[in-house]
Amino acid sequence: MQGRIDELAMWARAVWVYSGPSQVIRRNSTPTNSNTVPEALVVREALLVIISLCNKVLFENGSQKTNGNGNNNGHNSGDDYQSHFARLASQLRTLREMMGGLSLQDT
Repeated sequence: MQGRIDELAMWARAVWVYSGPSQVIRRNSTPTNSNTVPEALVVREALLVIISLCNKVLFENGSQKTNGNGNNNGHNSGDDYQSHFARLASQLRTLREMMGGLSLQDT
């Protein structure tokens, strides 16, 4: 599961770096020449990968609990962990939908 979390962090960092304003300027020579449609599509697809990884982490964490492999010594840290990833996936789905609307706009 840690490998998936590391991969998720890598994708999140990549989206952050890719969608930064300085990157748009570098790719398009001037800020006014920015073509947001391809940018939104790239970010939207990267968000889909991140959401998928969140779901895999949620599934793996849930299956560890049901198999009895999760030893949390009476603490609800596994539930908190599950809650954080579920909330992250939900917010990223909303962001992806917003990016979809942006990618459909005419520029």
